[in-house]
This record gives sequence, C-alpha cells and structure tokens, in this order.
Amino acid sequence: MKLRSNIKRFLSALLVLVLVISAVPMQVFGADAAKTPIDAAVIFTDLHTNKSNYKQSTVEGIFGAVKKAGLPVSNIVSGGDAFSVNEDNSSSNGKYTGYTSTISGYIRNAMGDANMPIHYVWSDHDRYAVQEDGSTLLDKTSHLVYGAGNDGVYGTADDGNYYIFLLSMADTSTNDRYKAGLNSTSKVQQNIASFQAEAAKLLKDRPLLIVAHQPLLDNRNDNGHAYLWATAINEVAQNMDVAYFFGHNHKYDKSSDYYYAKGSTMSVCSDSSGNAKSVKLNFAHICGGYMEPTSTGSTSSTTRSGTLMVVEIHEDCIRYTTYNKSGKYTGNYAVDKYVTRDHAITEPELVISGTQSYFVGQALNITVSLKTGSKVEDVTASASITGFDMNTAGDQYLSIAYNGLSAQYL
Repeated sequence: MKLRSNIKRFLSALLVLVLVISAVPMQVFGADAAKTPIDAAVIFTDLHTNKSNYKQSTVEGIFGAVKKAGLPVSNIVSGGDAFSVNEDNSSSNGKYTGYTSTISGYIRNAMGDANMPIHYVWSDHDRYAVQEDGSTLLDKTSHLVYGAGNDGVYGTADDGNYYIFLLSMADTSTNDRYKAGLNSTSKVQQNIASFQAEAAKLLKDRPLLIVAHQPLLDNRNDNGHAYLWATAINEVAQNMDVAYFFGHNHKYDKSSDYYYAKGSTMSVCSDSSGNAKSVKLNFAHICGGYMEPTSTGSTSSTTRSGTLMVVEIHEDCIRYTTYNKSGKYTGNYAVDKYVTRDHAITEPELVISGTQSYFVGQALNITVSLKTGSKVEDVTASASITGFDMNTAGDQYLSIAYNGLSAQYL
C-alpha cells in the first residue's frame, strides 16, 4: 500500500503538498454497509404446487429476479410445503405425488445453473413428494448439509462459507391436522442431542442457517416442540452466528413477527395446547417468505405472497433480504437487515484514512485504524508513523506500524 504526495501550485505561486492515499478509505463494517457478498443462499417456503400446476411462472419469475441481482448464490432451500395435498387422505384425490425435479428444473433454468444444489425440507404437505430420482419419499430426517458453499463440496465441516441445517416438521410438531409421521417427544429429544453434538464439530466462524417449516413463535400454536428446539439452538448460538427461517404461518403472521433479532425476547410455543414461554434469543428468527402467488386459502394477504429470502454472506456481516419477482421487496412484510457476524474470524489489518491535500508546512492529518472482522479501533495515537516532512514538497514514503502490523505508502 502506498501514499503519494505531489507538488502543486496554488493560485500564483503557492506550493501545495498533495497526499493521495491509494489505500481503501476506512470502512466501519456494520448495519448500513453496502458491500459485495462472498456467498449467498436462497430460502423459499410454501409454494403449494398441485397435481395440475407446478407454478412455473411463479418460480421462474422470482428466481429470475434473484439471478438478475447478480449474487453468488451457492445453495437453495425449500422450507417446506413446496407441494400440496388435500386433508382427505383416504381419497385418491387427496394424494398428490409431487416431483422435486420439476420445481428444481424451473429454479435451475431461472438461475442459469444446471448444477445448483437444491434442498427440500419435509413438512406436512410434502408427504407425497419424492426425491429427484423418484425412488423415495422426501427425507423426514433433520440433518446438516455440511460445508454449504461455492466450492461445491459437501460432507465435512471445513468446506464452504456457511452451514445449512434442515429441520423436518417431524421433529417440530407434537401433532397437526395431517398426523403425518411425527416423532415422539423422546425421539425429538434424541434428535436434538444429535443436532447439538454435530453442531459442536462445526467451525465457529461460519454462520449456521436453520431452515424449518414452522416458526418457533406461538401464533398458530401447532409446534409443541418449539421450546425444546429454541433452547437447544440458543446453546449452539452462544458460539456461532445462527439464523432460523420459517414459513407455514400465512394469515397468522404479523409484520412484527417477520424478524426477531439476536437478543430479542420472543414468545415460543411450548406444547400442543397453545401455551408459550418467553425466550431471549441468541439467534435471529426470520420469515423465509411465501412463494404461493395467490391471496386465496390460508394465504389471506397478497402482501405476504410471492416472496422469498436471500441470505448474503459477507466477510463480517450477513444481509437478510426479502425478494419478489420485481427484485428487492419493500412492502409491509419485508425484511432487509445487515447483521454483524459476531463470531467471524478475520486477520487484523491497518486501514488508513484522512486529509488528502496539504499546504507545505501543514501537519499530517490521517487516522490509523485497526480492523479485525467487524471491529474497527482507532489506534492513531499508538501507531508509529515515519517518513513525512511537512516542510518538504515532493514524493514521500510513509511507513506505518502498530502491534506487529505495518503498511508503507508512497
């Protein structure tokens, strides 16, 4: 890095010493920073396709908007109810076998990537959907997608830029109207213990995105195991950045419930009778949007439909943004938040900013900052700055040192 000074004449004969700082100006990375992400994920819920309509225009429209945004998307996750069945499972009309390959094909076509990884979280409406090879039912097991990231490698905890945990409805509900293969409380507790054990193996400087169908909050009162999961996730989130994404609630949603920040207190469903407990969250709790494009049925408001969630992974923060087919969504139920990555680990560096133009004889006026992840500290008073002479015009070299770090500027 270099700092350049040049001689310039001011008015008739006044010499001016110009210091052109070629380093990047000091940036305080935080909630209002506008930066280029290093990775991204897309989360969508509640498409509710049926036997005669896979909703190609809806899928390709909104994913086309994401593609247009030019983000480095490396994974896409359905948060449940990509498909639909009727309540009358005894009737042949009530069983709809949906194929993930159809919806995946629409998504990949819109994203322009035939190999885009797409994951499906199982929920009640998805119980007759099948994997892309058509051989098995969608996985009802909650599990980690290790190493989710743009290197395309999965299976170990040290790949990629973030992690995804797929939380099945089988592990969150005590009962629901479909009685669709739900786990007992003891089984849920076993699976929670496995989740925590696996999470303990993850690199703590990489975010964990938990994608579920149901929220943990108690508006709809049909997620009796929510409190068990909330307390377990809270423990994991003490050591890494975690966000939880949901759908399912439709008309039960309130705009105020679309985003709970880390540190918020939320009323969490604690049993199948509608009781709840207050929990202070160590993680973010976010609506993943609703892809269903109509205002009929359980999706009673058009302001809540035709949307999904884009998660941008930045060096030291995460951006959560609601999108619709027009791009970034700004309605009443929109989310657009930059959140500092509290557990990001980055190498410390010196960042220089200050006055660029000087008269001969004018004192140097620069700031030396130590940047470590999202933390920026002014260390000017403690830094060693040599090589500057206020009485000499011409090119000068500045050497700046602090706590073992150094930078040189021409």
